[in-house]
Amino acid sequence: MQINEIIKKIRSNYIYYIRHRSNCVSYFRSKGMVIGGDCSILAGRACVQSAEPYLIRIGNNVTFAKGVELITHDGGTRVFRKNHSKWEPGMGIYGPIEIGDNVFVGVNSIILPNVTIGSNVVIGAGSVVTKNIPSNVIVAGNPAKIINSIDEYIDRVFEKVKKVRVDLPQNKKEDLINIYWR
Repeated sequence: MQINEIIKKIRSNYIYYIRHRSNCVSYFRSKGMVIGGDCSILAGRACVQSAEPYLIRIGNNVTFAKGVELITHDGGTRVFRKNHSKWEPGMGIYGPIEIGDNVFVGVNSIILPNVTIGSNVVIGAGSVVTKNIPSNVIVAGNPAKIINSIDEYIDRVFEKVKKVRVDLPQNKKEDLINIYWR
């Protein structure tokens, strides 16, 4: 692809994204990604990166933090494409990604091709998901490994939870300062 074609494609995608008023879910649905209800792509910008969004299916109540990447192809073949006699135009290694219901994917996590993630899953920040993840677990790391069940995680959360006022930003700020700095 020539540089001018790449620039046109980027410009076209950017304009289309702006028309969706930074609604990432609407934008990715328009590109062919199947996304269930009550899903969020945080950070107010397109943070889910994928060259083939139509190979991605996402359930209900799924949240992606900033910088999440869903990779549906193996770009490593670029090393030998031009110089290998068996390689033909249109060849590639692709794989779908499926994500169940009620999933949170932490900041800067990467999900690789041919991965299915069950329901009720939390993926820790910076994780690299290389294999299928069953339902009802917490995973983290590179490569991502199961570290807890969802029930164990819930028990730990309630040991650490803090209650603050959220009616006004200054009330939340005041409560958190009092909890941690006074």
